[in-house]
Amino acid sequence: MTERDLLIERVQNNIHLISREQRRSIAEIPKNNLTSFEYYVLKFLYSCGSPKTVSVIAQEMCVYPSLITATADKLHTKGLVERNRCEKDRRVVQIALTPLGRQQIDEIQPRIHAHLVEKFANVPTEDIEQLLKILKLVLRTEEE
Repeated sequence: MTERDLLIERVQNNIHLISREQRRSIAEIPKNNLTSFEYYVLKFLYSCGSPKTVSVIAQEMCVYPSLITATADKLHTKGLVERNRCEKDRRVVQIALTPLGRQQIDEIQPRIHAHLVEKFANVPTEDIEQLLKILKLVLRTEEE
């Protein structure tokens, strides 16, 4: 492996650690009965602002529709999402946040933000800006 390959591997390992830390911080929120994946589905629906089909959610999250269906079932049981049949095509089911689901995100998101603020407390603003530039570059490259 080249030195560049080793650096990229270290980046990959650190991305994994950040992801694990994010999942752990979600799980540690008091009175939170969500898995990290359930949270991410809710957050996606919250950011969209409108109902989405299972296939759209699955495509955006890079998972199989069956995983979204199972997750939506659990979220529906918890009263956090509702299922609505499309008027044009009754076979299509759209998933939408309930007021309780929106409230859950409104309560969790500030705690996650505070956790990240704490993690970045000793990182200079210029370094955070540079990190954002690099992430944008990497993500743009993948999309092309």
